[in-house]
Amino acid sequence: YTLSLHDALPISGRFSELARLSRISSAVCMAPPVLGALALIVAGPRLLSVAFGGSYRSSAPVLLVLMIAVIAEAVGGLSDEILKMSDRTKVLLLAMLAGISAEGAVAVALRDLGVTAIAFAAVVAFGTQYLLQVIWLSLRTPIVIYPLFSRTSSRVKGEAA
Repeated sequence: YTLSLHDALPISGRFSELARLSRISSAVCMAPPVLGALALIVAGPRLLSVAFGGSYRSSAPVLLVLMIAVIAEAVGGLSDEILKMSDRTKVLLLAMLAGISAEGAVAVALRDLGVTAIAFAAVVAFGTQYLLQVIWLSLRTPIVIYPLFSRTSSRVKGEAA
C-alpha cells in the first residue's frame, strides 16, 4: 500500500503545519546563499583573490550566477520532498524534465556569450523545476507553500478558517 497526499495528510490534518514548515525552511535556507551572493556582488573578486589566490578573481561572476541557483533551490527545494512523500513522483519527474530541457535550451542559446551565460542555464533549470512544483502543489493539493500561486486565499485549502 502506498500513501498518497490525499490518504495520509487528511488523516493528520496538518496541512498548515507542512506549508508553514516549508515556508520557514525556505527562508532559513535562503539566508546563507543570499549573504554569499551579496558578498560576491560587493567584493567578490577581492574576496576570492584573498581566499584562493589571484587566479580565482575572474570566477566571481560565475559563482554569483551559481549562488542564484542555490537560492532557487532554497526557495523551492522542499517541494521535491513533499512530492516524493506524497507519491507524486510523476509530477516531480515531469518538473525535472522541464528544468533539464530549459537548461539545455538556454545553454545552447547562450553558448557564444561565455561561461557566465552558460552558468545562467543552471539558474533557469532550478527556477523552472521548482516554480512548476510549487505551483502544482499550491493548485492541486491542500499545501500552499506560497500563497501567490494559490487559487484560494493565503489560508491552506481544505481547512476551516
